[in-house]
Amino acid sequence: MPVKFGTIFQTITSLQGLLVRHRETIARCLDTLQGKAEWSVKGYLDDTVARQRVAAADPAIQAKLAARSASPGVRYFQQKLVDAMIDSALRTWIERLTGDVEEALETHAVEATGLKLLSGTATGRSERMIFNRGYLVSEAARPGFHAAVAEQAAAHRADGVTLDVRGPWPPYNFCPDLSAAEPHAGG
Repeated sequence: MPVKFGTIFQTITSLQGLLVRHRETIARCLDTLQGKAEWSVKGYLDDTVARQRVAAADPAIQAKLAARSASPGVRYFQQKLVDAMIDSALRTWIERLTGDVEEALETHAVEATGLKLLSGTATGRSERMIFNRGYLVSEAARPGFHAAVAEQAAAHRADGVTLDVRGPWPPYNFCPDLSAAEPHAGG
């Protein structure tokens, strides 16, 4: 049923009331979801590898690295400037990469949605999460979707990117939230 995960109804009557009030919405949602499942794709970045790749590919960064002073004090400040340039280039690169991955995967999905980026503590991984999306994929499109994930993973592996696809999940992220307007339903 399309309500927020963990929703608790105080009584059967409150549950029945929600079902009656939202009967048409629930029916439309179930019709839309028929033959489809949710798949999640998370992207993780090895910052050390990515920073090296970004720096090596940027002529301006390479020029600054080549022109560093022999003086330790001056060199320190020059390195700070290079680090800031790499940070900026990395942010731009990540935005472009995630856009490319999203575009490649969305062609195989009925719908897609962005999900919260999780910390390393939550993921249990040392790599930084840079991508977290849910995809509603029809059964017929599933092989193409998985092939696209594998293709994108292979294309970006050398850059320090790992893609992790999980599912199928119940399509929670593609259901209307009926509990938001229900004063007697709490989570």
